[in-house]
Amino acid sequence: MKFIKRAEITEKKKALKDNVANYQFSTVNDNDPSIQLADTRGILKEKLKRLINEKRKGLKFGITLKVRMKKETEDGVIYRKPYFNSKSKTVTNDNVITDLIMVAEEEILNRIADWLSEGSQWVIDEILVHYLNIINYQPLRGGSYLELPKLLKNPKKKLVNLKNEDEKCLLWSHIRHLNPQKVHPERIKLTDKEFAKKLDYSGVSFPVKIKDINKIEHQNQINISVFSYQNNSIYPIIVSDKKYQDHMELLYIQKGGNSHYVLVKDFDSLKYSFNNHHEKKHFCKHCLHGFSRNDLLEKHIPDCY
Repeated sequence: MKFIKRAEITEKKKALKDNVANYQFSTVNDNDPSIQLADTRGILKEKLKRLINEKRKGLKFGITLKVRMKKETEDGVIYRKPYFNSKSKTVTNDNVITDLIMVAEEEILNRIADWLSEGSQWVIDEILVHYLNIINYQPLRGGSYLELPKLLKNPKKKLVNLKNEDEKCLLWSHIRHLNPQKVHPERIKLTDKEFAKKLDYSGVSFPVKIKDINKIEHQNQINISVFSYQNNSIYPIIVSDKKYQDHMELLYIQKGGNSHYVLVKDFDSLKYSFNNHHEKKHFCKHCLHGFSRNDLLEKHIPDCY
């Protein structure tokens, strides 16, 4: 077994396939994928943090392991060299990097387990290559209406999905936040269109890009935090550091090449619905840790910035 004390990562001179860049990890353990992934997790996190700071707009990444499998037969040993890839993950701030790495690792290990279970007597012979793939990334921006994924349709999620026919989903969500409706809150009404005149979106183009949210906050005196929905979990994209009295939370969903902002009426209820808690929780929007009392959350927040 090959072994080195610390994992290293180097950029390939020419990116593979359609990726923006590819980085190759040194082999820490050449016959146990779980150890190889775990022992390179720290340097992977460091690399993604540096890339996020350089790009200042987010990125998409994936992880790949190429593994040589072997099986002994009556005619001798046969080999296969399959690739095991994670799904691509979108990162717009470093708060979610660790969680997304863990999800990517689990996906790869599950794919290896599935491969081994489908073919009798295959075993891992050697880990040949371990890549970090940086994938072409389009900055997040809201768009036209998208139906909520099935898991988000439960009323307990406390979401209002405005049925806009334009690209102004963030604006309509803002209006519904300020102008709540008990009957069909998802519908855009004449009163909403009148209410829109009270808001200042000057200099903001639609669909709204993440980078323009700071301008909307300043012009309308409101804190806006945005969360993404990936792999049946909630992750922060941006958490407002403004000190305005009003605050609004949005959920950013994607389907294919389309994207959409959805109003979160109650962030604690939304996050609570994804956990097996039996009592009410107050959640930190940065690290998503739940607290039994709001005063404990308030005490925690300064340490989480």
